[in-house]
Amino acid sequence: MNKLMTLSMAALVAGAVGLIGAIASTPASAETTLIMNVFVPRVTPFYRAMMKPWAENVEKATQGRVKIKTPTASMAPPPRQWDMVAKGTADVAMTANSFIRKRVSLPQMAELPFNTASAVGANIGLWRTQQKFFDKANEYKGMKLLTAWVLDGQSIQSTGKPIRSLADLKGYKMRTSPGLDKAIMTKLGATVVTSPGVKQFELISKGTVDGTVIGNGAVISFKYARYLKHVTEFPGKFGNSSFSFIMNKKTWDGLTAADKKAITSVSGEKAVFRLGIAWEKFNEKAVGVLKKNNVPIEQASPQFIADIKKRIGFLEKGWLKKASAKGVDGVAALAHFRKVSAEVTKQTRKFFKKK
Repeated sequence: MNKLMTLSMAALVAGAVGLIGAIASTPASAETTLIMNVFVPRVTPFYRAMMKPWAENVEKATQGRVKIKTPTASMAPPPRQWDMVAKGTADVAMTANSFIRKRVSLPQMAELPFNTASAVGANIGLWRTQQKFFDKANEYKGMKLLTAWVLDGQSIQSTGKPIRSLADLKGYKMRTSPGLDKAIMTKLGATVVTSPGVKQFELISKGTVDGTVIGNGAVISFKYARYLKHVTEFPGKFGNSSFSFIMNKKTWDGLTAADKKAITSVSGEKAVFRLGIAWEKFNEKAVGVLKKNNVPIEQASPQFIADIKKRIGFLEKGWLKKASAKGVDGVAALAHFRKVSAEVTKQTRKFFKKK
């Protein structure tokens, strides 16, 4: 009798252990929700053409297994996006590389002046160069880089006199982003005030600065066109800003292989091609806003361009030195970026012409 009871109890325990094992091996939920932080105005292509469509495409590609939730307000100020994602406060975010320039320096290649063939060309050029040359440097340690991009390129916007020469910049108070923009304007003789792009309206409307170095689309995003008196444009643009779209690496590692593959399929080049086209259209719209506010747009003279190039030649040399220190053939990477950018620009111009 005792033996029979013992055998029965053993079978019951074995069955319970088996049931517990089965429960433990079954996911608690078939759905994963990721938090995507947004700190930029939602009227911009950052959100409308990249972050929002990306979130929607992730859900579609994973057949609803991964959903993206976006808080109504930013969970951290612009310079703290990397730290916020690293701590797991948010799972996904974009960051301007100027805020992480000591950690991530290789993409700054795309920020060099006179280097932006077009927004879409530079975007594809940067992403392909990242994959071919930069990934091995592991600058994104602790993160999963989902994609990377630049803007449509920068101009010099002035609230006062036209900027037509180095003499016009001497002592002129200019807002720039940290990093390359600051180095350029300092070398050209301006008095520099650094800030995130989101501070444009405050600085310009209050007269804190006399001008700013930024893409023309900013006049739509931050609504300050009425304060401008002049815009100076440059072939290949005065410079650019590069950005990274990142996910917490532990979050990425926790996804299934199928979901990683699905998310990858809607990230990278696919996401930034669409964004590049949107930036170009946004710039066209901004030009209309500037004209409506009677702000003249003038092309820089060959002499002004030549004078600038003489002053800032050290920037490319400095970047090449950093690339070499990280085991990257900078000369080959820069040539690849320019080649791809030019080719994609040519292809998309033909596409627009057909349309």
